[in-house]
Amino acid sequence: MVVPFETTVNEQGQTVHKPLFQAAPSAPSLEEAFNLCGPEATVCFLIHNGTEGGRDIVVDRRAILESGTKLAEIINGFPSGRKVVLRYDRIDIFHELLTFIERKFIRFHDTEQCQQIFQVAARYDCQELKEQCIKFLDNNLNLDNVLEIFTLMHSHSNGTKVPSFKSQGCCRRARREFTCTDEYISALLENCLQFIDTHAKEILSSNEMLQLSYSQLVMILTRDTLQVGSEMNVIKVLEEWSRIACQERNLELTDDNRRKMLGALCYAPRYLTMPTQSLDIVFSRVELLDENEKNLVIEVMNNRRNSSITSDQLKMIDSFRRSRTKRPSMPIHLSDRTHPKNYSRKMRKHPEGTNSKGSCAMYCLSTLICCFD
Repeated sequence: MVVPFETTVNEQGQTVHKPLFQAAPSAPSLEEAFNLCGPEATVCFLIHNGTEGGRDIVVDRRAILESGTKLAEIINGFPSGRKVVLRYDRIDIFHELLTFIERKFIRFHDTEQCQQIFQVAARYDCQELKEQCIKFLDNNLNLDNVLEIFTLMHSHSNGTKVPSFKSQGCCRRARREFTCTDEYISALLENCLQFIDTHAKEILSSNEMLQLSYSQLVMILTRDTLQVGSEMNVIKVLEEWSRIACQERNLELTDDNRRKMLGALCYAPRYLTMPTQSLDIVFSRVELLDENEKNLVIEVMNNRRNSSITSDQLKMIDSFRRSRTKRPSMPIHLSDRTHPKNYSRKMRKHPEGTNSKGSCAMYCLSTLICCFD
């Protein structure tokens, strides 16, 4: 007799459905698994601030210990079952740090959040997260945030040099090998300066430029690759920045006090590259140079010889004569934005922004390589 599928005949000769097979589970239940995971397998951070109160964040203890961060030093030897109490202003940002350490993944929403995450990563020495932040910031650099990111990188930079190219030749074949996070910070700092070079006219006229510190201002205005268009843009920044500096220190707004505030920045403009009319306007508006220096510039401008000129004055005149480059330098490849393919062949042939002359054969070879790059 043929019986329907998934049925059978019982002892009474009736056709009934087969009983479903129920295998015993091999894995422990959720409650049993939780009991097997002792309190030493996790660690609870109690993060609090002055406004939001406290918040418990439970993460894997082993992930923290193997992270090599300062958090690993804090919980190493810490009694199990006790909460690690830490204070941080942004609890959500600290949560992102712990989540990254545990899962090795993070998703940034914007550059403002990324900068805050970078700061907490720097505070607790999470190198891998800092590198992720640097790449995101480099990829999203724009006119609105470049000075803010530049200030952040400048405050965390320790002067580490960016690694040079491993091999010589075309930008496509040459590679930089980063060995530490400090090199990434220096690279992003240099990319910020390169971005400022490229958009110097817009950035130098912004109010954020006047909020920079003296050392940051020196880094920007003394660059040979700064595409200012006219040195008047540099002089306007110095004029406004010195005025604000005198007001903050309750100093009288005189030329002497302005020169004291500016120091060596008085010699940042390339005076001898300016037209004579523009130079007359500068000297009539604000005296960044003293009388002797101003007279020396006028004599050189009028091709008058001065036999009593000193070696220091010669160096000063040479710096006033040195023109800024026609093109900015190439950025360092940290993200899709700074990929060499996004920049012109001229910039790729002269990555430092200079018009250095080499042999004819090497010039032709570099041109040919860039054509096929």
